[in-house]
Amino acid sequence: MLDTLIDAYREQLVGSDYRAGCPIVAVAVEAGDPDDPARAARLIERSAAVFARWTELITARLTADGIGAARAEELAMLMTAAIEGAIIVSRASRDLKPLDLVHRQLRALLQAETQLERPTDDR
Repeated sequence: MLDTLIDAYREQLVGSDYRAGCPIVAVAVEAGDPDDPARAARLIERSAAVFARWTELITARLTADGIGAARAEELAMLMTAAIEGAIIVSRASRDLKPLDLVHRQLRALLQAETQLERPTDDR
């Protein structure tokens, strides 16, 4: 799941010459309209709901992979925030290094977590 997601973002960044990113981040950041605070609040609520849904989906996948529910929820939020932040920094720097670094670190963390969560048969 992680590799597929990161690969898609890599392609999107390179293919758009680093102009494309996450539209949900754009909405959340640009929604603050002082002339229409009610509209801004609705946009922010909707963008928060999208991030919450993504986190729920990642949590479900991690739980299916054998990670406990509470830890899976924490990791899902960490993954969402880290990937979104890496996309923003990659766009700003016009470099895939931030995304690649986050990818490597998240993969190592997930591998360690799934190994920790699986019972061993060492008797």
